Amino acid sequence: RGTAHQRGYTVRWRRVREMKLKIAPLCEKCKREGKVTAAEIVHHIKPISQGGAVTDMGNLMSVCRHCHDVLHGGRHD
Repeated sequence: RGTAHQRGYTVRWRRVREMKLKIAPLCEKCKREGKVTAAEIVHHIKPISQGGAVTDMGNLMSVCRHCHDVLHGGRHD
């Protein structure tokens, strides 16, 4: 799998992640269901391992830990 840095989680990623959480501080999945939940994680819609862009805002979704676990079947990538 490689280190986080080798997988693209660089200083640039951390800045984009912070920006995404400022723009969308609520879980986008919960929000669609009418719930208000703080987002903790920035999820890649198309996984990096499948060619998804690491820092493309269009490939990112702010989610709470529960929704992230559901999206990943309990794993954290």
